[in-house]
Order: sequence, then structure tokens, then C-alpha cells
Amino acid sequence: MAAAAARMAEAAEERTGETAPVRCELAVLACSPRRAPLDNVVLEGLEASLHLPASVLCGGTFNDLCRLLGRRATQRFLFAGHANARFGSARHTLGLTTADGRLAPPPPFAIAALLGRHSPRHGGALEFVMYNGCKSERIALLTLLSGVDYVCYWRTLVETTAARFLCAALFEAVAARRHRAGRPCYQWAFDDACGALVGEPRPRTVQWADAPPNADLPMRWEMRDPEEGPQLGRYPLPAGIPVLLTPRDRKEAARTLLRAAMLPRIALRAWVCRARERRALRIRTRSELLMTLARRQIPHDAVLIIMQMAGQP
Repeated sequence: MAAAAARMAEAAEERTGETAPVRCELAVLACSPRRAPLDNVVLEGLEASLHLPASVLCGGTFNDLCRLLGRRATQRFLFAGHANARFGSARHTLGLTTADGRLAPPPPFAIAALLGRHSPRHGGALEFVMYNGCKSERIALLTLLSGVDYVCYWRTLVETTAARFLCAALFEAVAARRHRAGRPCYQWAFDDACGALVGEPRPRTVQWADAPPNADLPMRWEMRDPEEGPQLGRYPLPAGIPVLLTPRDRKEAARTLLRAAMLPRIALRAWVCRARERRALRIRTRSELLMTLARRQIPHDAVLIIMQMAGQP
């Protein structure tokens, strides 16, 4: 199925014209590992491509993601798959996959740094990222600090059908307003997609078979954590809690990651002062500062926090 979907996506892209456009409006990476397969991820990418011209990659490693983003200037990126994979000390990273379906999760810092290099703050075009997977908060915060202005993610576990529904509704809303002048439309599109999610009626069963078409059916989903209490199959079902990060959330994102890293405040303040001193007096280059932090075994997450708090780009 994944191979057929990839061929469909390539054929759709070829039909748009002989010469590839300079900018890619949407790049999609859909990963379904062999060990814990996900049936909806390929469909999520294809449904998003119905609303925005997209390059869809079904499965791929970190190097494949680098090539996907490097082909053309990419404006939006969607990851569909497991976002709470573990690899060594890296917690809750993306579940990228090899060609034979094995998990190949990279460190979350590597993903965030890669996407940040393609953001407008670093001369790129990437302005929106969506992590459509469970518990993707940590990598979303890192991505925001790396330079991407708008990041959508799921704070909790997410029901697979709800994830697919929100993804399609969000990109449909983005496509409806992307040509309008003014501020980016992502906050409006996110609110519209969340409203559509909680307003979706439950499927018709035997109990509601005789109800008129315009009858008020119980809602299908509500935004709450699926891990809170027993489910018992009652409607509305817990969909999960989606979140949209914007540029004004950067300071709070740095504080959240700082609390998670549990760094001593005195040590952090000293490193922030050194970073500011480097910026003002140009004593060190950026690369030398990063190497110094690495030699002192400062975690990668903390490096992003330090550079952000010191006013580094």
C-alpha cells in the first residue's frame, strides 16, 4: 500500500508540469514501522496533498528527510507516524523508518536543528511544521526554538482517526486562506480544525439508524487525554490534546525545556552571560561557543535554551 501511495504521489507531482516549482508548499514524511504499523499515516499525507501541492515520502531515514527538504524551498512540513519513539537517551523522538520498515529514530535535537536551518530566520522558507503523532511536545518545543515560527503537535496520546481528521481539516483551512494577504493563517486554521474535530458527530449505529439526517447526534470526540480514566467505548471519545506553538511562545518553551533538563540555575546563568559576552564583544565565534558547551557536556537541549536566552539567532 505504501509503495502504491508513493507512486500515486509521484504521478500527481509529475502531472503538475514538466518543470518543478521553485517552492514546495508541503513536504510530507509518513512512517509506519513494521513493529508497530500505523494504517492511517499514508492516507494522512495523501489527504493533505488534496488541499496543497505536496511531495509525499512514504517511509524514510534522517538522510531521506534531509534530501526531501533540500530538493526545493519547503514552506510547510508534515510528519505522520510515531512521535514518541525512543533511541538511547533520546526520549520522544520521531519514529523514522528504513526501507525494510525498521525503526531508525534520530535524536530530537537533530530533527529540530535540521528544520530550523530551513526556517525564514535562517534564510529558508519553512514556516509551519506539524507533528501528527503521540506525545510530540518535546520535539515541538525544540523545533520552535530552532527557528520555525508555527509548530502544531499533540501533547498527549492521540486516537489515530482523530489525528487523521485534524490533519485533513487543518490543511484544508490553510489552503483556503494561504493566498490572502496579511499575517499567516495558521492560528485561524488550527482553531477551525479543532472546532471541526469536536463538532464531528459520532457514526450512526443501530441506535441512531432511524434518526432524521439533521438530528443532533452525540459528538464523536472531545479534547482530553486518552490516558485519563477508563474509556469504556462511550462517546465522546478522547481524541487527545492538540497544541499550536507560535513565536510568542518561545520564552515559555525555553523555560519548559529548562525545567525538564533540570540544569542548575547558577550554571545556566553563567553560560547565558558568556553567550551574551560573545555576541557583544565577539570574543568567540558561534561554532567555538557550541564546541565549548559540548566539551562541558552541556545537553543539546540546553544549548538551544542558552542560545535563545542569550539572544542568539
